[in-house]
Amino acid sequence: MAEAGSFVFPGDCVLQPEEIQQSSDKIRLGNGLLPHDGAVVATKAGVLAKHANTSKWWVRGYQKRYVAVEDDQVLGVIVEKGGETLKVDIGAGSHAVLGTLAFDGATKRNRPNLKVGELLYARVLRANKDIEVELTCESVVGKKDWVTGESTYGPLTGGNVCKVSLSLAQRLLDNDAPVLEALGNVVPFELAIGVNGRVWVNAETPRNMIVVANAIANSEFMTGPEAQKMVRDMLNSLDTK
Repeated sequence: MAEAGSFVFPGDCVLQPEEIQQSSDKIRLGNGLLPHDGAVVATKAGVLAKHANTSKWWVRGYQKRYVAVEDDQVLGVIVEKGGETLKVDIGAGSHAVLGTLAFDGATKRNRPNLKVGELLYARVLRANKDIEVELTCESVVGKKDWVTGESTYGPLTGGNVCKVSLSLAQRLLDNDAPVLEALGNVVPFELAIGVNGRVWVNAETPRNMIVVANAIANSEFMTGPEAQKMVRDMLNSLDTK
């Protein structure tokens, strides 16, 4: 078995069949990995990564175009509305599809009234190169009806969206980015992070929103101390204006 943190190339075997069979948890594959003859192989070059609390593996690369993978969390913009489906731009090669009832607790009489241009936080339900990517706003665990405003997925109001590299987005999701701790120590904020390189930021004041968005966008190659200094400098710069 290849170790998390090692560099892999297309065709490299990451997990052998016997390792998959012996695993006590269900193995989930993310971007850059595919099953092949009972094993798991890499489909792109990059650093092999594993989620800290689950058996999800993926390859952390530096490609610019997002390729959808099942269970990815993404931010998308509604670009078309028709019948029982919505077309959503998630930054992939083609638009994704979202059913109007694919929300926790939604019924034909009680569902979100979404409009073109609205921002959504969603999960990739199905991803196949031969069909359209299908999204859902239904949560796997901890379901709360969309009407409560506390559901994991759904429309996002207010705030601002910043774009980051796919690599940084994945690190933010894995809580492997020092900038989050640096910001959390001084600024209250909300985040919705899409593995497709989009991050929704919301804060109490425009000042805080600017600090959080700019700090995240500029933090990709920073260490913890560097991120902390950057956040302090941004706050001081805004306070003196």
